[in-house]
Parts: sequence; C-alpha cells; structure tokens
Amino acid sequence: WDDSLQEVQVDEVIMGHVLQGGSGQNTARQAAIYAGIPKESNAFTVNKVCGSGLKAIALGAQAIMAGEAEVVVAGGMENMSQAPYILPRARWGYRMDVNAKGECIDLMVYDGLWEIFYGYHMGNTAENIAAKYGITRQEQDELGLLSHQRARAAIKEGLFKEEIVPVTLPQKKGEPVVFDTDEQPMDTSMEKMAKLRPVFRSDGTVTAGNASGINDAAAAVVLMSREKAKELGLKPWVAIKAYASGGVDPAYMGIGPVPAVRKALKKAGLTIQDIDVVELNEAFAAQALACMRELGLTLEKTNPLGSGISLGHPIGCTGARLVVTIMYEMKRRNLQTGLVTMCIGGGQGMAMIVENI
Repeated sequence: WDDSLQEVQVDEVIMGHVLQGGSGQNTARQAAIYAGIPKESNAFTVNKVCGSGLKAIALGAQAIMAGEAEVVVAGGMENMSQAPYILPRARWGYRMDVNAKGECIDLMVYDGLWEIFYGYHMGNTAENIAAKYGITRQEQDELGLLSHQRARAAIKEGLFKEEIVPVTLPQKKGEPVVFDTDEQPMDTSMEKMAKLRPVFRSDGTVTAGNASGINDAAAAVVLMSREKAKELGLKPWVAIKAYASGGVDPAYMGIGPVPAVRKALKKAGLTIQDIDVVELNEAFAAQALACMRELGLTLEKTNPLGSGISLGHPIGCTGARLVVTIMYEMKRRNLQTGLVTMCIGGGQGMAMIVENI
C-alpha cells in the first residue's frame, strides 16, 4: 500500500481469485491486511473464472456509482502453481480393502481449466473454435510467435518496469533475490513451434506454443470518483467508460469476447474503429484469432506487448493485469481509448472500455 495513499480511507477491497481451495478464508481480505490496507476497510472475493479480476474492477466502479463506497481497491490474484489436490470422498472414509480406490482431483484443472458442462479441458474448446472458423495450426503458431516476440521486446525496452512491483525473496544463503521480470516469454521460432505436438487431440492444432501457460500473479488498481480524486489532490489515470459481459455456448467459450465487446461499445456509443489499443487475452491463439476476425481487430492495435501466450494467464488475475497494462500503454503513447476483453470458462466473455484523462 503506497505511502502516498496512507491517509486515504479505503472502503472496500475486491479481488478476483479462482483457485481458492486451501487458501483460507476470504482471500481478498487476506490480501488487504497483508498489504497494509487499514483493517477498518471491508473485502470480498470474486470468482468469475478468467474474468474475475475485471469483474472485481467493475463491481468496485458500481459501488462508487451507487454511493456505497468512495475509494475501492480492486484487482485479481492467482497462485496456480500452489493449487491443491483433493480427496473428495475422504471425509466419509474408504473401505478397508486392498482394491479400494480413492479418487484424487487436481483442483487447478478441475476448478480452473475444466469445461464442466461438456466434460473436457478448456483446450478442447479452442480446438472447437479452430475447426469452426477454419483457423490453421500455422496461423496459431504465427500468433504465438508474435506474442513471444512482442513480450520479449517490451521486457528488453523496460516497458513493464513501471507496472511491476518487485518482490524480494530471502534465500537460505547469500543475498535476497529480487523478482521483477516475467519468466514466461521465450526465445522461440516457427521451426521450434512446429515441432510441438497437439496437446488435446491427436489430430488437433492447439499446442503448448500457441496456448497460455500456468502462472502466478496479482494486480490491482485504486478506484474513486473524479470528484473524490480532486478532493484528495490525486490525478486519475483513466476513466471507466463502459463494461459488459456476454454469454456463448460453453463449447466455444473462446468466442465470448465478441458479444461482450459489442455490448460495451454500444453502451459507450463507440465503434471498434474508435478504439486505439486493445488488450485481448490470448487464452489460446485459436480463440484470439477468431475474436479478432469477428470484431474486425487488427494485429497492429491488439496486444502490442504480448498477451496470455507469452505473459501467461493467471486466471483470477488476468483481467486486472490487462487493465494495468493498458493504462501504462495509453499513458506512454498518449492514446485516448482502450479496450480490455477476455473469454471466460463456462461460455462467457467480458469487456471494459477505458479513456485517457
């Protein structure tokens, strides 16, 4: 919690978090207290799968507009590498039998990456979209390569430095390690991409090279009205213009951004041509390409610093991370209007439009 904001009374902390199993009570409250936000604030946790972080920000904006809060900290977090396994029948015991079988479930997959209605992995929904829209393996690999190239270039130029809060990690021996750079972006090529095998179907096109990774991350923003910011002597970065959600067939969940973006544009009174920069989460290259095709988005405007394939998709955090990134990108390039959007497991999409102030 920044020293310059110590005197600001935070009314509510709202954090998206999907893989909550084994994390303890109300992880948003934990984040608030451990971050040093005064205990007089309130907190609750949101689970809208991949849209959790963005939904948290939208809920914060709603609370302010409704007069229920003046200052809200909202964002998202995920620790996919620490998601537990569960023994769902263990509470009632297992038979004393040499042939007794106890089921063990990976919650990272089941609660975060499993299409619950059709009974298969999210990657299969990307295969469905690739087949429906005629998106080839080469097209997916090309987008995957571009994502890594853009992310690596952005890191080399130091474009993420301002938005990343370094984490100091004590070591058993020697000096602490300062963690301040994303690990996922890779130095790859089309030749390397082509060697990767399909993950979800033997005759499929989705590989580890054109899909997002398994990641840990957190991101947050401070929300308040323009009047409150003026009262506190603070300069707002961006204004939330509109946000919306949309629903689609869960088997094609990756196309969810399309109805969400169209709704948000209509609410904002804008067209896609009015958008200067887009952060469209790359859960999979296939779905990102399908959404770009349907919405008329160009590669020039979309994900200029890379996205989910290169930077990762820590599911509860992603929406908030996209907002933070687009804020810095808009300020750096003096862009007026930005669009954040992502697909959501279970057949949904969410979008938010922000404006430079």
